[in-house]
Amino acid sequence: MKPLSPTAQAKCPVAVTSFLDYRALLQELWLWKKESTKMSLREVTRELGFASPSHFKMILDGQRKMSAKHLPKLSRVFRLTRFQIRYLHFLIQYQDSTSHEQREAAFGKIRLLQKEHEVPTLHESQYRYFTSWYLVAIREALSGTWAEKPLNELARGLGLHRHQLDDALATLQKLGMIERSGSAQAWKVKDSALQTPREMRHHLIAQFHRQMIHKSLEALDHLPVDQRDMSALTLSIRPTDLPNLKERIAEFREQVNAEFSGIRDASDVIQINIQAFPLLRKEAS
Repeated sequence: MKPLSPTAQAKCPVAVTSFLDYRALLQELWLWKKESTKMSLREVTRELGFASPSHFKMILDGQRKMSAKHLPKLSRVFRLTRFQIRYLHFLIQYQDSTSHEQREAAFGKIRLLQKEHEVPTLHESQYRYFTSWYLVAIREALSGTWAEKPLNELARGLGLHRHQLDDALATLQKLGMIERSGSAQAWKVKDSALQTPREMRHHLIAQFHRQMIHKSLEALDHLPVDQRDMSALTLSIRPTDLPNLKERIAEFREQVNAEFSGIRDASDVIQINIQAFPLLRKEAS
């Protein structure tokens, strides 16, 4: 193994807290190590204490998970501070935990650490838009006849307290999605798209779908059949058919959105959930 150069002994220059994918972070750390020390991947793997010379590469490629027991050696090899190792630990918990509760707890700690070190990250109002289902519903309602109705009626219609509605309106205003329309009680929707960091998109969208699936279960239990539509298909397909199926579902979403969005006299807000997932999978060979 080549001796460590002065550059290698320097503090790690990688912006650790800007990552939400620990494999992407490890890849960046490895590239810095390679450039600064000329060490091979096999040499770095040995320094990290892995028995197999391909173990670290398999972690980078998503074929293995990273164990927390290797964090002390990661700290030494990549010159990471205690804070950076702590952040990496939460990243591993966030990505590899199978429990929703554990993932949520880890994600919350990640966001706190990012705020603590003033890392540019998702604004609180952006986070709330995806994690509070009724913000999406309120914005859609205000694009129709609900914009002309008293806010107390809108709150009751959504099953919210008035303070929840007022807080949600303030959040939507901060995001530039709605604006005042004449009186203090009137709002109108602005054509504004919400941009989210690529690394956070998967987590936030999963959060949103999880909430809407829960709302669909409530509808199944409490709404009469004439006020809902719940249907399903169970298909046997080839693995190569899945991309085409996803494309057809995307086309359907676009067609429905084009036909029914922007109706000025709309009075109802509905949620359409389309779910396709495997019930049976062949065992990995």
